[in-house]
Amino acid sequence: MAVLAGEELDSASDDALRLQLTQRGQRYVLTARRTADGGLQIELNGRDADGGQVAELSGHLPAADLGLLVDLVKLLKGRCGQGNESTGSLVEQQKLVHAAAYRGWSDEQDDELRQLASQPGASVKAIAAALERSEGAIRSRLRRLRDRDAAAPDGDRAISGAVKAPDDELAAE
Repeated sequence: MAVLAGEELDSASDDALRLQLTQRGQRYVLTARRTADGGLQIELNGRDADGGQVAELSGHLPAADLGLLVDLVKLLKGRCGQGNESTGSLVEQQKLVHAAAYRGWSDEQDDELRQLASQPGASVKAIAAALERSEGAIRSRLRRLRDRDAAAPDGDRAISGAVKAPDDELAAE
């Protein structure tokens, strides 16, 4: 067993990896085994100083999604108020949740936003999910497009009436 920065690594076989970490009286053991489909079977057990179980988690994960799981755990840590410098800035956290966060808007994306917003029953939440942006980003862009379209000569408006005012059903959910 090798010891690395408080972690014990036991690689008894090529198919299994066992990591142990003890901090503040809590001991966690994570075991990952390759499955026939190339995925990972992951088991996590936590015990307190007296040996009582404090955590148990198990499941299957495609190996290619391991990085996504790490990002989700970092985001969860930040959301639970346990973030530190290693969890990244607010921008980085938003990019974990919304893939297109803080990217510029292309004319094609503006057109797609206009089209989605013009659909009956459109909601900011649904549009945000479809465009991989935050709800705030969608509301802000809709306001900007509405203002831009209002200032343009009638013939230059991209889609007349497609950009709704922020006080309609898109503004609050």
